Amino acid sequence: MGLENFIQQLMLITLQSESNIGWYSIPHPSLECINVRVQTTGDPAREVLKDACQELMLMNRHVRSVFDKAVSEFKEEQARLKAEEERKKAEEEELKKQRDLLESMDIESN
Repeated sequence: MGLENFIQQLMLITLQSESNIGWYSIPHPSLECINVRVQTTGDPAREVLKDACQELMLMNRHVRSVFDKAVSEFKEEQARLKAEEERKKAEEEELKKQRDLLESMDIESN
């Protein structure tokens, strides 16, 4: 199932909340178009389809904002971990220098 089919399924699910029948077909896999059938008992089908598209856009914005926030938090955590790792490495190098200095100053007791 490609991205186009996924989006079409989302549209169908969104349409089902406001219509009696929501259906689509793909005339040919090489064409970038679909046939949509919407049957309603109240509002005109065109308005129901328009409302469904707007609802999908709102859902998309929400998903995108949640995703962007998660990516930002992940990057911040990775930067924090890298900084902590570099700090520990610097501390270890400093301790090694101090040990080496103390060893070089060691005087034989004999």
